[in-house]
Amino acid sequence: MKLLQSIKKNWFSVTVLFLSFIFVVNLLGGFTKLHLLWKNKTDQSPVTAVEKWQTWLTKNSELFSALSDGAQIGITKNLESDYGVILTKQKNSIEVQRTNELRKIGPGIILEFGDQVAKDLQWKKNKNEAIIFLQHRSQIGKIQTYYLKKEKRLRSEGFVTFLQEIGLRPAPDSKKSL
Repeated sequence: MKLLQSIKKNWFSVTVLFLSFIFVVNLLGGFTKLHLLWKNKTDQSPVTAVEKWQTWLTKNSELFSALSDGAQIGITKNLESDYGVILTKQKNSIEVQRTNELRKIGPGIILEFGDQVAKDLQWKKNKNEAIIFLQHRSQIGKIQTYYLKKEKRLRSEGFVTFLQEIGLRPAPDSKKSL
């Protein structure tokens, strides 16, 4: 009862304090982090399943051998959203992380595809199977590729070679960019 009376008496101070808290949390990216935390708990899509990607990539990292260390690929189910996973090429591995800031991170390319493509790809046992699968799915429009960097930069990071291997040749000077 005393708390309620205190809030009524100091309503302006309480409101300012509450709005200041919201402002600071937003300024520090807290809501973005809370949204990502919520997605981590509720998202069941194979497109953004970090554990499944990490397991598959551990067995199939040679598919990404053309990429230079530090090169990043974004994968999303819906390009209208910045939510997806980022694959980062390391010296001897590929690191996978979920994000809701795909464009802000700025990977070299973003691949957009649905749950069925992700499920099917994660069944491929080697580089050749994966390449054939990716080429076929891109030809029938099940995989869309978006380039966030100019062709010169894509070439220097190994993306052009990688994209040619999987049948997704980049448009001259990133015509299909975001």
